[in-house]
Amino acid sequence: MPTRMLVKVKGEWQCLSGVMDNETKFLLASEISKTHNFENARIVFAKAKTTAKTMPNTIVTDGLPSYVGAYVTTPQPDMTASRTGR
Repeated sequence: MPTRMLVKVKGEWQCLSGVMDNETKFLLASEISKTHNFENARIVFAKAKTTAKTMPNTIVTDGLPSYVGAYVTTPQPDMTASRTGR
């Protein structure tokens, strides 16, 4: 479940993006950036996919259009490395 909010960092407003597991409510990834666009969404999705080591069945969003494209174009996690312990 992606989430975003504005936070003040050193006097400037920035976007804090995060991805939570909808069942456990654990934060899988977060990213602070000056803008919230396709590339920033892609970065936070990549971090979340690496942390979760699995693909979600469903994605719940606030409707930001960049989420769909960012999620679809984010590479899949490397499951081989996690299973073999490399």
